[in-house]
Amino acid sequence: MRLRPVLRVKEDRAAVARDGLPMGGDYLLDVDLISPNGTERITNSHMSGNLSVMGLVSQRAVAPEEVPDEDKDAERVLHEEAMRYIERWKEAEEELASLFRLTLTRPIPTLVKLGGVIEEIKRHFQSARFTTVSDCR
Repeated sequence: MRLRPVLRVKEDRAAVARDGLPMGGDYLLDVDLISPNGTERITNSHMSGNLSVMGLVSQRAVAPEEVPDEDKDAERVLHEEAMRYIERWKEAEEELASLFRLTLTRPIPTLVKLGGVIEEIKRHFQSARFTTVSDCR
């Protein structure tokens, strides 16, 4: 089975990989943040078949409409956590600026990626051998 990574913005597919990757295969996603001061490339490692969420905010994040907990899927939970992380980061920047009597100039882009727990588990148990029920018969 081969999977094609998909980049979605809101509900729209912004990009779909041309070639498929084996399930659990690693790939890199480059994001270029372009500003008058130059370009900053951010590279993240991802695993095909694993859900990851990226949040990119330049000023204030637009909060999504409320959804009851029982209607939330993994994508929604990760998205909400990304937005909370960005908000906490912004508050910390403002607090530090006030302590040093500095003024922040916005927009300052913030990019956060959440997901990849499967990848960490895979790396942790990479050399371990597991015995399954079928191996015991």
